[in-house]
Amino acid sequence: MPLTRELRYLRPWLVGATVWLMVSLVVSLVHLRSAQPDYLFELSGLMCLLWLQFGFAGMFHTLRKEKERNAMRLLVISLLPPLVLFCINFIMLW
Repeated sequence: MPLTRELRYLRPWLVGATVWLMVSLVVSLVHLRSAQPDYLFELSGLMCLLWLQFGFAGMFHTLRKEKERNAMRLLVISLLPPLVLFCINFIMLW
């Protein structure tokens, strides 16, 4: 499905979110297989903060360039991958 011209700027964010989520899941799985799998939510919280740092930097850049219509899309792209990681970690611990 080709992206429209208006949504084309989100492609690097979607690729970055996918790579970040895969790396975060690998780190979580390795941590669960360790001798002491405690503090999984704290570790995933740190990984989420790392992603949110880049998302908020992108939103700041977007707002600075006076493209407010793109800020809401970046907010969703900033919050969705950490929520997915949290849900997956919750299911893995359950």
